[in-house]
Amino acid sequence: MGEEFLAQENNQGLLGGEVEVNVHIERVTDTYELTATLTGTVTVACTRCGTPAPVSVETQEYLLVKLGAEYQEESAEELIIPRGDARLDLTEILYEWVVLSLPITKGHAVGSCPPEWESLFRAHAAADPSEQQTPDPRWAQLLTQTQEQNHQEE
Repeated sequence: MGEEFLAQENNQGLLGGEVEVNVHIERVTDTYELTATLTGTVTVACTRCGTPAPVSVETQEYLLVKLGAEYQEESAEELIIPRGDARLDLTEILYEWVVLSLPITKGHAVGSCPPEWESLFRAHAAADPSEQQTPDPRWAQLLTQTQEQNHQEE
């Protein structure tokens, strides 16, 4: 998938990129098991500064395709296509897999935005320390409990 493909439906914030797609298809009677591996880099608008930023994509997805009477999406992993039109366009599905593989906060690592933005962030943070909110103590308690559980699991 190249720049044009990834930027075509820009409602998800993809500005372009290059993602290699490998699809393995295994047929069992009227069922097709698709396993897709997607690896590459996409360009997104950084959540913090809005400038273009590269984000790595690495995901493996599974789709079960069955032949039936009419088109029907059984679930995110199961699809029925009409027996008479046994062709499947993976364009939208591949695009969705790329988008769903991205982190919620997309873009540069904290401190890695362009210098003019970083200086604005620092100036805003230092402008009025009274605006800085103290963390809610419930979050601190939850963090402590989570860390304790992680240590117990190790």
